[in-house]
Amino acid sequence: MKNFRLLSPLLALVLVLGAFTTPAAALEAPSLTATSAILVDVTYGTEVLYERAAHERVYPTGLTKVMTALLAVEAVERGELSLDQQVTASSGINQGIMAGATIADIKVGETMTVRDVLACVMIPSANDACNFLAEVVSGNISTFVAAMNQRSEELGCEDTHFTNPHGLHDSEQYSTAWDLFLICQAAMENPTFRELASVGQYVVPATNLYDQRILHDTNSLISTHIRIGYYYQYATGIQTGASDESGRCLAASATRGERSLIAIIMGCERPAGSAAGEGFLEFTEGKRLLEWGFNNFSRQTILTSTDLQGDIPVTLSQTAFVAAQPNGTLEATLPDDVDISSFTYDTEYFSESVQAPVEKGQLLGTITVSYGDRVFGTLDLVAVSDVERSGYLFFRERISTYFSQLWVKIVLVILILSILIVVVWTVFFEKRGGSGSRYSGSRGYRGGRRLR
Repeated sequence: MKNFRLLSPLLALVLVLGAFTTPAAALEAPSLTATSAILVDVTYGTEVLYERAAHERVYPTGLTKVMTALLAVEAVERGELSLDQQVTASSGINQGIMAGATIADIKVGETMTVRDVLACVMIPSANDACNFLAEVVSGNISTFVAAMNQRSEELGCEDTHFTNPHGLHDSEQYSTAWDLFLICQAAMENPTFRELASVGQYVVPATNLYDQRILHDTNSLISTHIRIGYYYQYATGIQTGASDESGRCLAASATRGERSLIAIIMGCERPAGSAAGEGFLEFTEGKRLLEWGFNNFSRQTILTSTDLQGDIPVTLSQTAFVAAQPNGTLEATLPDDVDISSFTYDTEYFSESVQAPVEKGQLLGTITVSYGDRVFGTLDLVAVSDVERSGYLFFRERISTYFSQLWVKIVLVILILSILIVVVWTVFFEKRGGSGSRYSGSRGYRGGRRLR
């Protein structure tokens, strides 16, 4: 549709594409060694602040455990399990666990609560606990893996395939930073998952086959027990992973004030010769990326009901135009130094004009705000004021409309033709009638004498 007399000069500005998903042409991105990464603000939905190769396939390694834990807490939500339910480990807990893999040393026949098994999965990243939890949720590991893949599809993951519940390397198991974010986002919406993801230490009481276990989080943004120098006071989770094939990986979440961010870091390499506790770049880069997001972005208003007023022609009124304005407000998380004038504001009216009477608040069209390929949202355009209808113009338009109808035109043509026919007929026979009278008179007289 056409745009009519749009008042704001913003519409005429040309868009300069930035390097990031959000308009951040002037904002310098943090330097990362990760092969792929993504940072998303989840405070008001899903707003990507940074990404690098976020849709390229990678080995998910221990971040697989987020999906394993998610299925377990969702089963609890559905009432299929309870966190205090006692469950017993079968021989399946050791399936696919190679020597040197992280385990909680769970014994076949050992009985624990679902909460304790879940804690062993999430806090020390124990692989045997993943198999245990899979059997608890689905009865067997293969059925559980099928459920993992089904759930990932439901979450919108397009490049993810799971073959086991723990993440130990399998060339057929893959994901992307973006897909792993989707899984983490869903998991962090669950209060049980969110609670355990932020726990630095957890005590598993003694069981029938094992003494008390003290679990320490492998996420050094949360816990300083394993290594120091990486703690981040705003961190709230989520999971770590590492293998020769995947490199060192981290799913990290943090909350500062009202804002919550999730970062996925994949493929970091620990520099050769690093001293004990040093060179764990997944934590260094994860913390740096989260801080960058908090320090350089804020919630900003990009459109309000007082912005970008335009107008549209009005018919059947002495008032030529009615002003239109957005109905509501659009906000987005943007770089602090963003130039709002670089946005594109597209208006679309439902028709080229509106017929009076017009009521204040009447829907006239829409306005959409975008930056490059990113659409921030669409608001309705509504009339700013009432516009009265002119009685004279309305009557004239009704008459014009009535006589413009085809059937009326046909009737008028028929009527006119009928009148013409009657007129012609009348004139013709009047002439014939007059001639007959004179002829009759000539037969009655001849030479002025009456004939007998």
